[in-house]
Amino acid sequence: MALLAAAACGGPTEPWSAEPAVQPDRVISFAPHLTEVMFALGLGDRVVGVTRFCDRPAEAALLPRVGDAFSPEAETVVALAPDVALLSGSMTGLGAQIRRLGIDTLGLPSETIDDLHATIETLGRVFRIEEHAAALSGRIRSDLEAVRASAGGGDGEPVPCVLILERRPGRLQNMTAVGGNNVIDELLTLAGGRNMLADLPSPYPKVTLEDLVRADPAVILDFSVHAFGSGDEEAARATWAAAGPVRAVRDGHVMIMPPDLDMFPGPRIGDTARVLGRALHGDAR
Repeated sequence: MALLAAAACGGPTEPWSAEPAVQPDRVISFAPHLTEVMFALGLGDRVVGVTRFCDRPAEAALLPRVGDAFSPEAETVVALAPDVALLSGSMTGLGAQIRRLGIDTLGLPSETIDDLHATIETLGRVFRIEEHAAALSGRIRSDLEAVRASAGGGDGEPVPCVLILERRPGRLQNMTAVGGNNVIDELLTLAGGRNMLADLPSPYPKVTLEDLVRADPAVILDFSVHAFGSGDEEAARATWAAAGPVRAVRDGHVMIMPPDLDMFPGPRIGDTARVLGRALHGDAR
């Protein structure tokens, strides 16, 4: 549920996210992608605590756990004596809890590709490593541009698609999909897709089989099988057979996505874009 938890906390940075006046030595991260960005910037030695969802890179998985954004472990947070806690998007409620413990917070935007670059730039400024931050942003931009170019640079006909984040195992029920105005929607577009649910009011809408029939995507990307289901791809394809009226099902274009696909705006975003691009054109591996 890490992805959906982060999605629920996404949004613009709020005024409480003032940058610390002094460069922090001890940092707690309350979002997996922020943990990854810290390590990618060479700041892993500053991170003293992470959430139970932070398992990348391997070094982060060895750090003390501080709960998660919805259930922080206050005693552990205080015991780690951080100078600042990094929070994602509009985690204003969590920010208030952490500040009541006497700990400064820094909220960082976390919904779009531009947000990722803004986060990297902010951390580069806070930790006085602006050149390193610029290099990381440059690498990410190059990775994404390579994916865009391989997809025809936006000149080809986009592939109508839908990406399912979560559904009830063995059923096409309780489905959560990717809507518009979020990083995954941006990546689908960049990789040559056209998200058929982008016009829905929620960035991560609940959808029904009837919604999918109306959307009639040419490709369905199913992230739920390994992330939330049994991991049985054959059983998943049999389940999707119930959606026979949908073009993607009828044509055999339901793509089961790999379990380690990073759906956050983090440093591995280029890898995610490449996988999405291959899946849109018939190869989820």
